[in-house]
Amino acid sequence: MDADLQFLGLLNRGGRIRFGEDVLHSHRPALLLIATDASENSKKKYLDYATSRGIRTYMGHTKAELGSALGY
Repeated sequence: MDADLQFLGLLNRGGRIRFGEDVLHSHRPALLLIATDASENSKKKYLDYATSRGIRTYMGHTKAELGSALGY
């Protein structure tokens, strides 16, 4: 597993990661991860949200890779 995915696992165990709609209702996130195989509608929705609020985004892993790293 990549070091960045291992780090995500640590952040998740520490309760520092929010998922899905929780992101839209939480305090301003520092980084928004979007799965590369997410639907085009989801990508657009979250990219628009991030762009309008100046939030950095990262798309570099699939849903399966992120899920494995986060224990889902």
